[in-house]
Amino acid sequence: MTEVLDIYNGDFQNWLKGVIALNTTNTALQKTVKQKWEHFISNLSDSEKSHLETFLICVCKNRVKHLETSKNVTNKKWRCEHSLCEKLMNRLLDHHVLPLKLMCKWKFVVPKEKQEEKEGQIPEKKQGDNDSVAVRLGMLYILDENDDTVNDKFCELDISKMIKMMGSCKLFKFECSEDVYKSMITIRNELMHSPDNHFPDTKTREVFVLSEKVLKNTCDPGAIYYKDARQYLQQVEDENFTIDFKPKEHKEVIKSVLEVSKTADDLENMLGENHAESKIKCKQVQDLLKEITNNMDKNSSERGQSSTYRPEEYKSIVQKHLETKKNALQNDIRTVPDGDYQRLQELKCLQEGNDRHLQDVKKIISNPDPCECSQYLKSLTKKKEELDKERNQYKREIERKRNSLQDLQTQTELLKQMVQSQGEGRIQD
Repeated sequence: MTEVLDIYNGDFQNWLKGVIALNTTNTALQKTVKQKWEHFISNLSDSEKSHLETFLICVCKNRVKHLETSKNVTNKKWRCEHSLCEKLMNRLLDHHVLPLKLMCKWKFVVPKEKQEEKEGQIPEKKQGDNDSVAVRLGMLYILDENDDTVNDKFCELDISKMIKMMGSCKLFKFECSEDVYKSMITIRNELMHSPDNHFPDTKTREVFVLSEKVLKNTCDPGAIYYKDARQYLQQVEDENFTIDFKPKEHKEVIKSVLEVSKTADDLENMLGENHAESKIKCKQVQDLLKEITNNMDKNSSERGQSSTYRPEEYKSIVQKHLETKKNALQNDIRTVPDGDYQRLQELKCLQEGNDRHLQDVKKIISNPDPCECSQYLKSLTKKKEELDKERNQYKREIERKRNSLQDLQTQTELLKQMVQSQGEGRIQD
């Protein structure tokens, strides 16, 4: 059974950063993909533009879902009476990353009763909006055999579909794009298929590196949406999700840190020049303590780019991105190949676990528990335990120094008495 979700865990927050990065990247890609498809459409002849709706109707009649198929089909036949359909289809095939291979598979069959058509005789169809037409053209480049979902807007596409479409179309090709797109799909799957929603630092960093590569090589560098996306990605990567509540335990940790810091400072002042190595260690401990207190302080200057969230605001962010995972898993379940029952079962188990995590978050949103911050304190508690050990160690060290000082003071008093006694004896003599 899936454990109760700890939304304050460091690895969970790494996972959260990764999902936010993917969503941010996908939003920017939706705009650049739309622009490039609209540019493709604008370069068509007037007759081709007016024929697009008819072409898409013929796409449906011929049951064409994708230009490429993973099935071993020698030849695919296209039957219609429109020469413009064949012309448009060849344009789309020419923009595929495997044009020659695909063109060899497609055979256009014209019925015998077809008459010589003139452009003016093509039945006029109600023109769909450019976004809808562009999406339906783009969907032809996505290799998903079992997904019958009809999307009319790019914002409805999961980033996996967006990347698959871009990876198959020359409009979005760049140097090493095949490797980058494959890596992007892999890291997306690792994020969305994580059973406990935990992600290590190195993997989270990889998400941001890949997102940056895709955006940099496909977006208009002068576009506002591109600049905004890059700026927000940088902000999220630097994020430490500071939660704006200061429970009693949190204050105790701060107090303990300050106590140890003072102890280390006192010890450094007590150590003489013959204890240079120990003085360096004291300085290192003080620097560490300062870093810890800064990380725990919402106004930390070292974390100036980090945002402070109210508990309810942070939990809403968590819920939103667990919903993203839910939608991603639903997308993946729809595209599982027929007969792959093991994969289907794995994804359904992940979906059930994610549903339970969503319920966990919804409970703490609707029924806030005064003690819920205990999860947030888990990581701080570990630091406190480490600091307690350091503090006790230095207390023992200080106690030894104090004992040594007392011994020195006692010896000094004895020496003074001896000197005084010798001085008095000489006077008597």
